[in-house]
Amino acid sequence: MEVDEEEILEKRIKLMEVKETPQIVKGKGKFLKSPKTNPVLFPENWEQIFKDLNPHDFLSVINTCGEWNELLHHKKTEILLPLVFPLILEYLPVKTIMKCRLINNFIFKRIVDFNLLQYSLNPDHLFEHDPHWIDNVNSIRSKVESVRSRYQLDRLEHLNLFLSRSESLSACGGNPFLTGNLIIELGREGIDGSDQGEALSLMLTRFGHHIISLRISLYNLIPGVTVPTLYSLLGKLPNLKDLHLNAMIPNDLVSSFNAEGLPPIPSLECICFMSFAARDIVNDVPLILPFLHRYGRQLKVFSCGGRLTGSRNFGVGFLNTLLPNLSHVKLNFTNPHSMMKLAMVTWKQLKMLRICGPTYRHEWNCKLVDVVRVVNNFKETLTTLELLLTVTFEGSQAVEKLEPEEMNEITNLRKLTTCIENLRVEWFWEFLKGCCGNLEELHFQILPNDPLPLEDKVGARRAFGFLSKLNRIVFWFSDKPKVVLGRKF
Repeated sequence: MEVDEEEILEKRIKLMEVKETPQIVKGKGKFLKSPKTNPVLFPENWEQIFKDLNPHDFLSVINTCGEWNELLHHKKTEILLPLVFPLILEYLPVKTIMKCRLINNFIFKRIVDFNLLQYSLNPDHLFEHDPHWIDNVNSIRSKVESVRSRYQLDRLEHLNLFLSRSESLSACGGNPFLTGNLIIELGREGIDGSDQGEALSLMLTRFGHHIISLRISLYNLIPGVTVPTLYSLLGKLPNLKDLHLNAMIPNDLVSSFNAEGLPPIPSLECICFMSFAARDIVNDVPLILPFLHRYGRQLKVFSCGGRLTGSRNFGVGFLNTLLPNLSHVKLNFTNPHSMMKLAMVTWKQLKMLRICGPTYRHEWNCKLVDVVRVVNNFKETLTTLELLLTVTFEGSQAVEKLEPEEMNEITNLRKLTTCIENLRVEWFWEFLKGCCGNLEELHFQILPNDPLPLEDKVGARRAFGFLSKLNRIVFWFSDKPKVVLGRKF
């Protein structure tokens, strides 16, 4: 018996035009129909067309008509959960977040793990100024950090216990490092001090490919052992993106660090040298240069102290040549030499810059002209700026007067954070008017035990008068909740 394909096609089209039309899709046991389109397509054709939609486009499609909504109903959890889950993280306890991974291996586990990793490694979080996040157990950052810190392996006995408990997990291909974070200590008292790093090597052989972020401290280095162990460790982390080094290296061991021994790490994008230095300041540059020669050109995020950028042996040429692709930079304890170099360096992709002054309040000063020159240097690309220093303090000389034309507008700047002291001086308001016309958020940092006078809150509202896009003003405390001012009282 011959089959008339045209007749079958015509019957299918007529069936699709009838309400409650039966059309089984993918064995779901549910009868679906296609929307009226020209040409007419079968439900399986629409599924094929829509299978690669991103969540936002998928949401637009299912809201277009009831037929598409019904047709794609069984895909909603898989595709829309990535949009919803980040919004509810803040309301879920850590245990509940972990239990969500058990609901469905393909959907929930993948999405939970993805969000933990994304939040853990997002460089923008360097600039989400929240000094009291540790006390806020409901914040996403606090939850992620609680998961990150579960494996802080700073002693050999900790590592051996971890290995014994994770052996079965390794056998089934499991991942104990859900945030991709590992915190370890090397040296005489560290996890490599007694067994020459054998247990560490075993752990990284099993799980090293899961490590995305490494925070490593080097204390009481063992000559000829600790540095080779560090280099071997890095070689077992093929997916490492974020490296934080913490050490005070004896002068006689600085030469142990060389670029030739450092393994390639193609994924590495972030290095923090904030607490990595030699005992003698003149050896800081020789200590850090091997890392910059090996990885500098692939870095996007860079943090260091003012000792490095302020060194006369680390000039603008080094910054331009070794670190050409930076988008996020954080500098602590800046000094006039650091500011001069920032005003001259050519980082054409820099979006976020944090400049912190010295530790003591009375030293948090900097020349206004230096600040303006630095800002002008990145006026085309900067979106977030943190100036955690003051231009004046009690007993200092008057701030120099700048002409309006010297303050170029930072077109893309949306967020500015600074010290509360700056709110009380006129130069800051001239800076806001001259450089920050498109600002959306203005943040002030307040030191512990300092009050927030009513006149400061009233004075801060001046910014709403001339910054038309400003949405909110935030006052941050390290020992109590933040205060937020909106455009309306």
